[in-house]
Amino acid sequence: LQQVDEYAALKYQEYIRKNIKPRSQNRYLSSLKSLFGHLEKRKFVSENPFSDVLLSKVGVKTIVTYCLTTPEASAILRHAEQRRREERVTWKRAKLHRNELLFKILSTTARRIGFVIDLKLSDIDLKGESVALRFKRKQSSEQERVELDPGTAQDLKEYLSLYHKDMTNHIHFLFFNSMHITEKPAAYKSVSRAFDAACEKEGVNSSAVPHSFRVHAAVEWYKGGMPLREIQLRLDHSSIEQTAKYIALALGLPPEEFFKSLKGAA
Repeated sequence: LQQVDEYAALKYQEYIRKNIKPRSQNRYLSSLKSLFGHLEKRKFVSENPFSDVLLSKVGVKTIVTYCLTTPEASAILRHAEQRRREERVTWKRAKLHRNELLFKILSTTARRIGFVIDLKLSDIDLKGESVALRFKRKQSSEQERVELDPGTAQDLKEYLSLYHKDMTNHIHFLFFNSMHITEKPAAYKSVSRAFDAACEKEGVNSSAVPHSFRVHAAVEWYKGGMPLREIQLRLDHSSIEQTAKYIALALGLPPEEFFKSLKGAA
């Protein structure tokens, strides 16, 4: 079981897409996702390799297979901001503002969308001009402090001034749900629908999902010369091999050859 990683999960998904009817794919993968989720909670495995698989009634949508290009990522963010600025209905504009900020944090921090959605006011660290968020980690019980870039930090402050004037409610979620109730977080489906609408409007590849922001950031860090070990820590992966496979798949390269080339370069 320890040998089943994200790459093995991806290859299995490719196999069943070719050999199993779409409606049956869910049963196969939901069972494996639940099994490895249980094993992860019981500490039998370090990470659920099927955690990034989205299940739907018409088949399986695999997050890790598509990496946003820089123009695509910029187009989605631009679309979200434009939609928010054009909206005149207050409650609709608030929801659009929520989606815009959530997308920006996803694109700049590369954290898992579940961890971003689960952010509470108590996870925000405001110190002068700088702003940091404290994220959960899968590989340890400790939180990770991530400082936001100046642009995203300013956007967060504006969002807080509009929708979270009372910062003492630490149990409240940063991203409210569709009923604007801050005691409950935004629903993934709601965020995903907004993302899909932006992709369709901007002509972004239909395989993209919110998690694609995370893949895009990892690839950009790698292309920018960031050490693989640093990328591993930022992505909260259990091993450097997992990070190498993650980037190789996003680049469309055979993971084994990619990792060998990294060892050779070292």
